Amino acid sequence: MHKVARFFLPSFLLFFLSGWMTSSALTAQELTEEEAVETISPEASEYLMDLKLGDSNVNLFWEGYWRMSFVTGGSFGKRTAETVYPGLARGTAFFQEPDVTITLWINDRWFLETTFLEGFERNTYRAGYVGQDDEFVREVTVGNAGVNAASYAEIDVPAPRYNTPGISAKFATPKSEHELLVRYDPTEADKKNFQGQYEVKTQDIGLPDFVEGKYFILPDKDVSNVVVYLEDRLGSIEGTDGHGTTRKYRLAEPAEYFVDNGSGLIVLSSPHNGQVVAYYEDSGGTAVGDYTINNFIITPDANLHPNLGPPITYEPFDFTVLNPIDPYDPGGQTFSVTSRVSIGGKNALILYNPGHFSPFERQNVYLSSWPLPEETWRIVPLLKDRGALYPGTAPDFGFIPDTIDKTISVYAAVGDTEGLRNPANRYPFASADPEVYGPGRETDMDKLSRIIVLAIREPNPGYNLGTGVVPGSVIVRVNGVRDKTVEISDDGSLTFTRFIYLDDWIEVSYRTEVLDMNGGDLFIYQGNHFQLGPRLNWELAESVRWNISQDRTVDEYDQSPGEIKVATTLDWEADMAGLRLTGDATLSTPDTAGNLRLFGMDEGGMGLVFLTSTLVKSPDAVPGYGSGSRQQTDKYNYISHDGLGREILNDYLWPGAESTGDDGPALAARRSGDPTEGRVMDLRFDENNGEWSAGDFLADYSGPINLSGYTALEFPIKFLDIVGTTPTILLQAGEIGESEDHHEDGAVDEADPGSMVEWDITSAEWSGGGLAAAWADGEWQTVRITLTPSQRAKLSSVRAFRLIIDNGTGSQISGRSILGAPQLEGSPFRTEIREPPTGNQLAPAQDIAGDEVTDNNLKSAFPEVATLFHPGGEQNKALRIRWGTDVPGVIADIAPGDRWEAVSWFSAVPLEAYRTMVFYVRDDGSTGTMSARATDENGRGIKVSWDSTVTGWDRITVNVSEGTAQSALGNTISSVTIDKDAGVLSRFVLVGADETNDATASSNSGTILLDEIHFRDPAYTVTGGAELQGNWRYEGDIASIGNFPVLGDISVEGRTVLAGGKVLSGIDNGNSAVSGSITAGADILGVKLKTDWRGTWGLGVENWSG
Repeated sequence: MHKVARFFLPSFLLFFLSGWMTSSALTAQELTEEEAVETISPEASEYLMDLKLGDSNVNLFWEGYWRMSFVTGGSFGKRTAETVYPGLARGTAFFQEPDVTITLWINDRWFLETTFLEGFERNTYRAGYVGQDDEFVREVTVGNAGVNAASYAEIDVPAPRYNTPGISAKFATPKSEHELLVRYDPTEADKKNFQGQYEVKTQDIGLPDFVEGKYFILPDKDVSNVVVYLEDRLGSIEGTDGHGTTRKYRLAEPAEYFVDNGSGLIVLSSPHNGQVVAYYEDSGGTAVGDYTINNFIITPDANLHPNLGPPITYEPFDFTVLNPIDPYDPGGQTFSVTSRVSIGGKNALILYNPGHFSPFERQNVYLSSWPLPEETWRIVPLLKDRGALYPGTAPDFGFIPDTIDKTISVYAAVGDTEGLRNPANRYPFASADPEVYGPGRETDMDKLSRIIVLAIREPNPGYNLGTGVVPGSVIVRVNGVRDKTVEISDDGSLTFTRFIYLDDWIEVSYRTEVLDMNGGDLFIYQGNHFQLGPRLNWELAESVRWNISQDRTVDEYDQSPGEIKVATTLDWEADMAGLRLTGDATLSTPDTAGNLRLFGMDEGGMGLVFLTSTLVKSPDAVPGYGSGSRQQTDKYNYISHDGLGREILNDYLWPGAESTGDDGPALAARRSGDPTEGRVMDLRFDENNGEWSAGDFLADYSGPINLSGYTALEFPIKFLDIVGTTPTILLQAGEIGESEDHHEDGAVDEADPGSMVEWDITSAEWSGGGLAAAWADGEWQTVRITLTPSQRAKLSSVRAFRLIIDNGTGSQISGRSILGAPQLEGSPFRTEIREPPTGNQLAPAQDIAGDEVTDNNLKSAFPEVATLFHPGGEQNKALRIRWGTDVPGVIADIAPGDRWEAVSWFSAVPLEAYRTMVFYVRDDGSTGTMSARATDENGRGIKVSWDSTVTGWDRITVNVSEGTAQSALGNTISSVTIDKDAGVLSRFVLVGADETNDATASSNSGTILLDEIHFRDPAYTVTGGAELQGNWRYEGDIASIGNFPVLGDISVEGRTVLAGGKVLSGIDNGNSAVSGSITAGADILGVKLKTDWRGTWGLGVENWSG
């Protein structure tokens, strides 16, 4: 607002002075030479206009109020918990509430006006000129409020009250009126949804977002003597699990859980954040685990997801009879290790262990973020395929709301006699989306093809958008198809000309007026009215509304629209009849920025931090290493104090650091120029041959965290004060065990081989020279570890990381390892290996890895990448896809005929919306045949295949309009398909196969990089229409018998509308429609009769009614 004021006042002075000097010059030209000489003052005035308040031509008006108040409150008397002081708040406050308008008028023509309102952002400024009734120039206004114009030819002209800087002008002649307006309207996008006649609030719930730690199912039914234990660090009951970890538990109170003995179900009153354990006996009195159950544990697929077949097969479960392998444990351990706790000499079953998949937990209940209404008819759970035009009912699923717990239970086997014990009800989406369940499951809802849309209906029907809606910005889609016949009233109400069914899904997007200047529209309008005759009037108007985007790219379709509109009306009105002809034409675009970015690879990741509380001593014995050869580390203190006693953390080269005599890593500050943020870990070691040392750092001070959704781990490391040759350096992560109860959860956790990963970082990716070079030169290097799917499955519960230095060199070594905090990186794409086209199933071996890597070569090869997507000079990241032997640790190619894929989903975009699709691919070898597809829910859309034979970054450009494609490197384009019958595009996949999914010409091992998938060249849409309305009426009797009227009061009204439009994309055939209506009425024999007929022709339908 300050900027507006600074601009406005100088502009107004220039405008005012130029107008005054022009009028003075014109006056001087009308004087004779003698008169001019006589008017010259002997002494020139020092003012251009010598005016002051009180002159007859200067007036100052003040109106409004400026209310100020001082409020204080307090109390006295005996204070108790029941003491209430209604209406009083302690303390003092000073309030100002202005609403003042000050206006300065000069010569009754020029004015300067300002308004002060509560909140500075609402203050207004205006200045201008008001002409006389007989002048051509009637009014000119410049300012940030009241810059409006009248509506002509049915073009809506909004009249916002605040913060709309611009200029308007009005002109008139005896036979015409003209108005001009140029204004900036701050606006923001908004959206409302309706189902049938009711507005609905919606929330998207991901398939992986089911409630955990509350709903359980025992492996047997008809149970008895059920006892439920809850992990509690203050509990009095101890239990030891299969790993040897002793934990504390307490008995669950009766009010904390519910047991259905017949069905074998347990439900807690609220989710528990620790282990949930149950002891029970079967109908014969045998304790859990002491007998074999063969019909409960579902056999998983090769990727440890529940396999619902058909047919469904099962694995045995017990603790002591067969002692079978837990098929869901990535480490291949038995149920007696993964699922058993010994409490008081009895074996109990672990129903829930945070961060670990449990086959004894049903995963079909989803929590609403809003309260659910008691009227269950208002609760409408829906499923939406990301490629579908709108969410729809799912007849194959049952949804049962619980208004008290605010949950929705999903059933895939509705009415089955097994109820919740049916595998399809335990895992309702496993048939189509098995990756939602199991160890290392997919937790990112954006990487799945479907979502749950929970809609809550408003209690009363009606369509209203509220006030402040920008005219012309409303876009209505019914079941995904745009409806341009909807009428919008001034108060934001919608009126449909078509019949709306109860299940119709209506999406309304629009823009509303706002106060801030962060985004908005440039609005230009010109309107005219001509009186052609006493009864004939003609109006002509033009408008431009163009969204001013702050960026050169947008992230959603229709986010930055623009339109140019021309309209006209011709009215003839007589005493008994009238005709009205209207017409309009519109040129619009969904994207004034010009580029729609579908995927960049710059988001997704998490950085760990080092704290004094997270750098801890490692156990004396760790997996793979005994305690006998362990050598303690030497922990130094890098903390000093200033003159005020405040602690200062010094860097790792601080000469004042001293040994504490403790074992463990030390915390130090980074130095300027170090390639890490925050603090570093200093691990000092001194080992003889055959010895090892280690230091741990907790992933988080509050407890284990889930890192299974990340695809890469990266950290900087350097070695100082080195003596000896290069040792073996290992990194462990997961449930690696602890030396003491660091998280203060009441247990000292032992290592779990099924939930930990170990890397020899000598084989990891280094930024230069490898471990040997880093050991020798003492310089920073970056280590990057790509996480494979099997490794990510073991990282769903990461308690800590461990750096191990193992001396097998044959001589003594010593020195320091300086480690920067690890950075975990994700990706918007899901990578996978699929079998040949006949099966199209996930391959048993998922030897593929996708991660984001920094690659600025793309910006060098194609400068537009920097201009469009990194205008601030940011680093460029790309998705790296590796398969077969290119994946670290993999020693075999993928199977012949198998294909690699990288797939993700984006917000829906109509096929015809853009003329060009562009993406960038870098091939580090001769990958062979590749294909890229942007498709709808049925797999239709844009498909391009090419033979990659040239190394380096390539730009693939698909001309959607012409059905052609081009490779910037000259790679051969083998196939291009544009399916004009496609709906909205929402899925992008890059695949190592041709257009038929044949992967025989694609390499079985390789590496490619993918980045900046986007649409450009938005297609303009041309729409137009014409409407003819006519009416004739005769008021009075036409025929009568005596005094009895036979025929009279005849009226006839008719309307014909022609409308059409076409997207200028080269693939849209356009559409047109004709509709008409006629209404006639008359009094016949004293009875009022009326008839109405309507019809529509076009868009493939012919409807009429009467």
